[in-house]
This record gives sequence, C-alpha cells and structure tokens, in this order.
Amino acid sequence: LLKYLGVGGSITSLYLGGVLAGSLWTDFPPILINSFFYIVSAIVGYLLNYYWAFKADGQHLTTLLKYTLIASTGIILNAVYVWALLKTLPAPLVVISFSFAAIWPIVSFFAQKYFVYSNNTPFFSGDNK
Repeated sequence: LLKYLGVGGSITSLYLGGVLAGSLWTDFPPILINSFFYIVSAIVGYLLNYYWAFKADGQHLTTLLKYTLIASTGIILNAVYVWALLKTLPAPLVVISFSFAAIWPIVSFFAQKYFVYSNNTPFFSGDNK
C-alpha cells in the first residue's frame, strides 16, 4: 500500500503540475490539457505499479489490457467530471482537477490490486494457467 501511495503521489503531482503549467503557459483548451496530462500520468503509473508497487508477474499484454480498461474508465470519468464542473462551477481547472485526483486513487487502488495485477482474474480464457 505504501508503494502504491508513493506511485500515486508521484503521478498525481505529474498530472496536477502538468495541468497547472498547461493552464498558465498555453492557450490549449482546458479539457485538452486535462486529458493529455491524465493520459501521461496513467502511462507512468502503469509502469511504476507493474514493476515496483505491485511487482506484477502476469503476462505484460494481459496486465496492460486490464490496466488500460481501468485507466480508460478513469479518463472518461475524469473528462466528464471536469467538463461538468467547469460548466457549472466558477472554479479554476486546477481546483476541479485536484478534487478528482483526491477521489479516483481510492477506486483505482482496489481495481488494480484485485483485477489488474492479480493473477486470479483472467482477462482472456487462457490466462489462468
């Protein structure tokens, strides 16, 4: 759990730092800035969690596909959440992004621990050999 928290803190800092920098120093639309840095953070998170936090020993392709499913869910939920709050609240992108970053890691931890990096949850029919 501590390693996961370390990875999570690192990728959350990367995500929020990127959103902040993108918001301050570029003219890109907020939803593009948000989505880009969320995807970059997800890729870095997969690699750190696979090799360090969870020390996965499952097939890389299977684990990556399961992670992609969870990360894609997070990306979609993040985009909808950020878009909806930007439309309804007078809050800056960084504040809205931070609120999602405080909620999602809890859900993501359990999904990764019991689905992505667990050998007990086959994704393909032959994965549980």
